[in-house]
Amino acid sequence: MSTYSITQRLPRAIGIGLFLCCCFFKTNAVMATPLSSDVIRWTVHQTLIGQTVYVLEVDPNQTKIVAVHAENQLPGRQTLSQMAKSHGAIAGINGGFFRFNINQNGFPAGILKIEDNWYGISYQPRAAIGWSPGIPATIDRIETKTTVVLNGYRVPIHRLNPSLTPNAQRGGLFSPVFGDTMLSMPPQQAACLFTQDQVLQYFPASDEPQIIPLSAHHYTYITPQSDLIKMACIPNTPATLKVAVKSNSGSDWDTFAFIVGGAPLLIADHQIVRDYGVEKLSDDFVKQLHARSAIGLLDNGHWVFVVADQNLWNKDIGMTLPELARFMKKLGCKQALNLDGGISSGLYFQDKLINQPWFEREIGDAILVIPTHP
Repeated sequence: MSTYSITQRLPRAIGIGLFLCCCFFKTNAVMATPLSSDVIRWTVHQTLIGQTVYVLEVDPNQTKIVAVHAENQLPGRQTLSQMAKSHGAIAGINGGFFRFNINQNGFPAGILKIEDNWYGISYQPRAAIGWSPGIPATIDRIETKTTVVLNGYRVPIHRLNPSLTPNAQRGGLFSPVFGDTMLSMPPQQAACLFTQDQVLQYFPASDEPQIIPLSAHHYTYITPQSDLIKMACIPNTPATLKVAVKSNSGSDWDTFAFIVGGAPLLIADHQIVRDYGVEKLSDDFVKQLHARSAIGLLDNGHWVFVVADQNLWNKDIGMTLPELARFMKKLGCKQALNLDGGISSGLYFQDKLINQPWFEREIGDAILVIPTHP
């Protein structure tokens, strides 16, 4: 097991022998002016085997913590620094895993809720953090059940914001986060345009691909089940969308304004989680050294944002998931969650990244700390 100490960042040109001689470390706490040390604190932790871990501790009662998605286009990606600066954030960390292809570029691979907007849902039990302004955050494994009722007919939702490829074989629900754009709907699929309150328009199936609108204010449901959707999608009849979130602890996640997914759950009830089987993670993902990002909750209500770098130029070797869990335990986390990692790992503070990745990658979403006082 690695031994952790809090230290100022040492020059990377020194050899491991000199590093081992520097056994007495001191705390490096850098404050974000004009914030006090009671609001945010930055420390850098160095291990004897070459792991550098950056930690921000944030008081949510004196700041505003929000989840955001890249704003350049939907779907789309931005760097953490770009998102932080556009929202006036004083600190931030990368969010959950995202899809990286031409049709879903930047869209979450798991659950993501930003206020009333659903970007992604949980297709299997996976860990997530949920919170609302003024309501304590919680971290747990969750699942979602998504239901649409159109004109009294319950229709199945297999996917949320799926790939926009014209040859898609399965339908799905597109939420308003796409903005105003056009969807190339595959042959033999029908579509229904609706709001949270009523059905607006029916698009019958065709032998040829169709171009239909996606709206920044409406939902669009497409499906190969043309008979069902034809009966259900009657303009001016009632429509209801419900995304129910079920957690292990039974907490009321449906009321949270923000939900950000990750994997796996690292700490639960102050104990290290050692079985990741339910979250279906590969052995390589768990046991290999990677750059890692995590978020944790302390007993005093503070949040910790944590990034372990992997950058061979700086001799940073990264961490395994069990090592990350032990580190979060040492920080005193009662709950903790692994976020996206690798080159996506980023920790923003005082107008720049404070960790040192190979380069700053564009990502899909982030968790930001907004000052509540000028």
